[in-house]
Amino acid sequence: MKPHLVLIEWNDSHSYNEWHRDNPARTPLKCISVGYLMYNGKKVKTVAGHVAQDFQQRGAEMSIPASAITRISRLAVKR
Repeated sequence: MKPHLVLIEWNDSHSYNEWHRDNPARTPLKCISVGYLMYNGKKVKTVAGHVAQDFQQRGAEMSIPASAITRISRLAVKR
């Protein structure tokens, strides 16, 4: 099965590594990821940003908790 190219919108946490005086975050950090949907599970979705032509090798893979995802859109690929 050939994976689909998708755009995933999801919410992440904020973090600060140093002392600061800014107000604390009040909303999640909105993120967008684009890649090939390699795994479409109930608890996690995994996308790969780079794939070999046969989809057997991939790189820049990231798994996103399904609970953080707000929208998934399938993208058209023209070759």
